[in-house]
Amino acid sequence: MDFCQTPRTRTEIQLFLGLKHREHLRRDILQLLIIQGQLQLTLPDKPQRPRQRYVAV
Repeated sequence: MDFCQTPRTRTEIQLFLGLKHREHLRRDILQLLIIQGQLQLTLPDKPQRPRQRYVAV
């Protein structure tokens, strides 16, 4: 969560965690953290936007 104190892209988070499968990261990790309220989208009304970033709450 410290890594996401600054808004990060999915790719930046994926590289930081050393994960290879993009869909696993999105579905099993990022979505869970968003639901739990630990992460939020910088563009919540456009979740598929290429410039989307994730930031720790």
